This record gives sequence, C-alpha cells and structure tokens, in this order.
Amino acid sequence: MLLSNLKVPFDTAVCDRIVAESHGNPLALLELPRTWNITDLAGGFGLPTRLQVAGKIEQSYATRLVALPATTQLLVLTAAAEPLGDPLLLHRAGEILGFELADSVAAVDAGLLDISPTVSFVHPLIRSAAYGSAADDDRHRVHRALADATDPDRGADRRAWHRSARFVGAR
Repeated sequence: MLLSNLKVPFDTAVCDRIVAESHGNPLALLELPRTWNITDLAGGFGLPTRLQVAGKIEQSYATRLVALPATTQLLVLTAAAEPLGDPLLLHRAGEILGFELADSVAAVDAGLLDISPTVSFVHPLIRSAAYGSAADDDRHRVHRALADATDPDRGADRRAWHRSARFVGAR
C-alpha cells in the first residue's frame, strides 16, 4: 500500500520512518508520503518536521483541496461550515454563492467527500482542513450564505449560529 502511493524511489530508512511516524495508522500510511518533498524522500538529508501525524495528514488534505476547481473548493468549505450535511441547505447556499451540487463530483472523485444521502467528509480531518485552510473572508461569506439559506422557522438556532460565525470567524 505504501509503495503504491510514492511516485519516486526512496531509501529503506525513509520507508521505516514513514511506518514509524504512522504508528500503524493506515490513513497516515496513505497521506504522510503526500506531505513530503523530494528531500524528505531522499533519506537523511532533510530535517524531520515537527508536525504531529494528524497535522501532517490534515496538511495533505489541504493540499489536495487546493487542487480542486474553485467552485468545488467553495462547496467543500460550505459543507465544512455546516456540520449537519443537509443537501437541501447546501443547494440553497450554493445558489447564493454560485455553485451547484454537481460541483461536488471532483471532491467525490478525489475521495474527500461523500454525497449519499447527506453531505459528509470521508474523514473528519478533511473537514478540519477545508475549514481551517480557508481565508477568513471566504468563511464569513459561507456562513452568511448558510444563515440566509437556513429556514428561519425550523432552524432559528442554526441560522443564529451561522450569523454570529460570519462575524467572529468561528472555527
């Protein structure tokens, strides 16, 4: 599994380092190599980073998210800001923000998002990476759209939370 994710040859000591840093976590075995540059894979020349395994995995997800089309990134950020995964709410927010649920295909194909029957992330660190790596202005805009898209009669608490989050940059 590890060897299939690395696109370059690497030293045995580097493989041992990857296995050690993953602490047996299969997700880490998949994601850690994506966070390393060629110096890291050369073995022994680069200094080890101080990020914890979860931080490295989240960094890998953030890098993968940036590679998605802009409308897909906005959809993923909106899904990250709305923890219930309500596809109808996401659709209404998308009308305000300028994306469609069809824009999710790239994120689904990348193994980041699942849309059935609710909108959810394949792993919680993807949600964290999507929200944490977004610009404050984008987070505020998404919360404003979610507040406006939330039914004021049935979701008053949720609407109020999104309204406040757009001002304070809730994380």
